[in-house]
Amino acid sequence: MKAAFISNAEVFFHVYHDLPELDYEGEELPDKHAAWKEATVMAGQTLQGLDGKLTPGREWRMEVTDEFANPLYVLPIITSILDKGGLTPAQKDNFIEAAKTRIPLGRTGTAAEVAAAALYLAADATYTTGAELFVDGGLIDL
Repeated sequence: MKAAFISNAEVFFHVYHDLPELDYEGEELPDKHAAWKEATVMAGQTLQGLDGKLTPGREWRMEVTDEFANPLYVLPIITSILDKGGLTPAQKDNFIEAAKTRIPLGRTGTAAEVAAAALYLAADATYTTGAELFVDGGLIDL
């Protein structure tokens, strides 16, 4: 059952990473669209601050709830799929180094770069429809 959104309801943004950061004050927003936009802006800003600190195998997530603790949105980020592939640390390092040679920018992307792209699509791309944004250092263009 989906939670109904009450106009001008309190919305709470809880962040879970090293230690949970629970929102006890909330923010009054007019509708679910405004709650989504605020969540993406906050997530982008928070992830930019985590750049380099989001360790492999760790999860970061933001849960957006209404005033009755009903979930409206969950924005998860799980780091490094390579850690789940059964590779040794040396194999993983070799894979990453080999991948860098195929990426035109010559490096892997950062969490802040991915967050900025997600933030743009979620909040600023108001006149964009049906677009794909590749955050891959130019790899798709090869």
